[in-house]
Amino acid sequence: MFLGCWTEFTDTHSLKSEPNPATTLEACQDACLNNESCDGVDWNQGQSPGRQCWLIGPWTTTRQQARAGINQYVINRENCGKLAERTIRNDVVQRILRAVNCQQMTDHLNVSRVHIIMIQSLVC
Repeated sequence: MFLGCWTEFTDTHSLKSEPNPATTLEACQDACLNNESCDGVDWNQGQSPGRQCWLIGPWTTTRQQARAGINQYVINRENCGKLAERTIRNDVVQRILRAVNCQQMTDHLNVSRVHIIMIQSLVC
C-alpha cells in the first residue's frame, strides 16, 4: 500500500459499494487503483475471505455511514501517483548506490574471486 494515497475512516462504510474478491486490504486497494472510476474501498475484516472488499465509486449511493468493524479508505489519486513515481525512483537510486558501494568494497579487498562473489551475495 502506498502511504499518502489513502485516508482512513474507521468504523465507516458506504452503501451500494461494489463487491470485490480481494482477500487482503492491499489487494483490495490495488483493485481500486486499477479501476479509474474507484474513489475508495470499504474493508470489512470480520467478513469471510472474498467478502471483505467493497469498491466505492459513482455507483455508490450513500457515503460514509457509521458502521462498527468496517474501515473506509478514500484514495487521493494525485498524491498516489506522485508517491509511486518517487518510490520507484528511490528504489532505482538505492540499487545503483548498493552496486557501486559493493564494487568499491570488493575492489579494495585483497581476496580471491570466489570470496568476492560470496561477499557480494551476502552484503550487496
